[in-house]
Amino acid sequence: MDVEWLLRYDPERAQIARRADRWAFAVSMGAVFAHGYLIADTWVIGAVGAAVSALAKGGWSMAMRVHARPLDARTQQWVTARRAKVDGQLAMIPIRRELQRGQALVDAERRSLGGTPEENGSEIPEASGTPETAPEDPDPKVSPIRYGRVTTQEAVRNAWDAGIRDPDAVLRTVRNATGKPVPQSSVDRYLRALKVAG
Repeated sequence: MDVEWLLRYDPERAQIARRADRWAFAVSMGAVFAHGYLIADTWVIGAVGAAVSALAKGGWSMAMRVHARPLDARTQQWVTARRAKVDGQLAMIPIRRELQRGQALVDAERRSLGGTPEENGSEIPEASGTPETAPEDPDPKVSPIRYGRVTTQEAVRNAWDAGIRDPDAVLRTVRNATGKPVPQSSVDRYLRALKVAG
């Protein structure tokens, strides 16, 4: 019934919850009746127990009908179309984050191997046909992430995913990735969150 209530403006999906609810209700009434009948050895107690379950179910069903706001067919189509559009945008949020993290790692790897990534992530060929020499990195364990293309949180996550755990190394990586003087406190906050989640 909870799922049916949450899906009250999506009749197609609510129908599945409604059918499952009816089956569960029938099983529960049968179980209550059987329990009362077997324990007390009389069908009256089982029937009364099953009736109490039916009354509770009926009460909640009436409450849901009181608060329901049925939509006409055209309004329901509009709601469905809007929901599909918003659901698509919501689904793209984690996909974009995943792609950004992956692209940042690819670009960092290319830079460490001597390539220079373009805005779209591909390498820019040199006029001579040889890749550009990678700049000297003071810490070989820290791979630079795509400059100025990620937020502080994303840069910390990318460094974490790359196996960097030292706070100072993460700070250098984040500053290189964002192109900003990110404070240590911000990096530490995101690192704590990742440690708790991990």
